[in-house]
Amino acid sequence: NLGYAALTKGDLDRAYAASREALDLLRACPPERFAHQELGVVLGNLGVTALLQGRMDEARACLAESVSVRRGIRDALGLASSFTGLAALAAEEGAFDRAARLLGAADAVLQQTDAELEPQDSELYERTAVAARGELGDEAFVRAREEGRDLGLDEAAGVALEAAEPAGEPS
Repeated sequence: NLGYAALTKGDLDRAYAASREALDLLRACPPERFAHQELGVVLGNLGVTALLQGRMDEARACLAESVSVRRGIRDALGLASSFTGLAALAAEEGAFDRAARLLGAADAVLQQTDAELEPQDSELYERTAVAARGELGDEAFVRAREEGRDLGLDEAAGVALEAAEPAGEPS
């Protein structure tokens, strides 16, 4: 939680250090000693922090692992958060169609669970949507986001994991 608290205050250095320490502590514990949901949260926080710091490879790895963990425990809200992070990463790399599809997948999960993104994720979602809509145009953005909304949870997680590959490389 210290990493997330620092992230919401914009203290990226502290968010990174706290999230990295939390991840190291979790990895040092036997898996039966912690909730896997905690691992998904820490990976997501570290991934977003790394993204905001421009550490794209680390962001990609953390967010992809977060999707895998959250998919395994069926953490729908956590998946929506991870999809949003990967959408932002895709947009940063110029893959705006991919970003819009991932935002649509996050929308679908949120609608199914009647949940809302945390404020930090919501802000990231909105920034990514504005960037993708600006690059793609309204029609293409809406079409790509609808494609993402039509994915089932497992299919959306699969797309997210494919999206964790650097833009421009084969999926």
